Amino acid sequence: MRAVQNIVSPGRANKLFDTYYYALKNKIFMESRRLKSKSSTEAPIDPLAVQSLIASLRQELHTLGATIGKYRDFLLRHDSDPYVRTKGGFTEWIIGQEPQETKNMIDQGYEIQFCDQLCLQIYHAWGDRKEQPYEQTPSYREIRALLHEMAQPLASLSMIRFRATHLVDEMQKLDELSSEDPKITEFFTQTLSRAMRADWRYHTLFDIAAFHKIYDIHIGILGPIEDRAHHQRMRKFQALIAHIQKWIKEKTSMYHFQEIEADINDIKTYLQDFLAHLQRISKDASLFNKENSEKIVAETAQQLLEYRYFFGLFFHSLRHSEDNEKLMRNQFLFVDQYFESLENKLQEMRSREG
Repeated sequence: MRAVQNIVSPGRANKLFDTYYYALKNKIFMESRRLKSKSSTEAPIDPLAVQSLIASLRQELHTLGATIGKYRDFLLRHDSDPYVRTKGGFTEWIIGQEPQETKNMIDQGYEIQFCDQLCLQIYHAWGDRKEQPYEQTPSYREIRALLHEMAQPLASLSMIRFRATHLVDEMQKLDELSSEDPKITEFFTQTLSRAMRADWRYHTLFDIAAFHKIYDIHIGILGPIEDRAHHQRMRKFQALIAHIQKWIKEKTSMYHFQEIEADINDIKTYLQDFLAHLQRISKDASLFNKENSEKIVAETAQQLLEYRYFFGLFFHSLRHSEDNEKLMRNQFLFVDQYFESLENKLQEMRSREG
């Protein structure tokens, strides 16, 4: 055991497993992007080649999962705490507090299962190809109708919840991950953003597990944003909201109203900076031109989508943890107003691009 720990510590092993897992996960999303980037002049994609690649990825995922499981069992069997060591060799009989390193390995196992499901999704989809443009599918027409109905100002909570559930079901049917339609990614970006915009009062979408899966897959297909200002802005949002959530969890938000107001003003500043940056770009012909307008619109739409999702999670959490939820939510109405202005500016840029 000491020899193994001298070679690689549990913490270092966790990092190694994470690195390997994310490499495989990114490979899945890269394959999805490759399917959508095929030029009309290129030869049709060979379904057998796609399935072969996905099968090899699944094999690596299974190998990684088995390695993590065996390493976790090894650590538990040889733990220095006698209450942690397994009884009779069965890990499910642990009676002591499990070390954090092995707990992390359980989470890694669940993530590997998620990626395996993604591989199966692509594998089965390409085993029986009946691809047609997403705009010609019944789900596309149904999604447009549901978004219109969700945006009605007098829609009740029960109506929004029913339509949100139906919307998620129809988006799953379109299967963005396996599709080779190059336009479907932009459609999903706009649909997710419009859905969260229509659901701003109740945030029922965040009650649906499949919605989070669709969002995670979509962000993975889009890939990371290269704008450093976006990453800095997101880190600030995360830090500021973490302060507020801490006081909410401790039920001391009323005693920290001055600090909360200061954090809210900082959030306003960063949102205003984002809006002003977008306005400057849209007016500068040297920046927003035919060569890079499509990229600017796509990156801005992704940034706005990530902000909507982040704040949506926060507003959704208020329903379960804050006694003065309405008062707190009213203090953050400016977020919805900024998102509305950003969406309108983005729509204006799309129309100029077209």
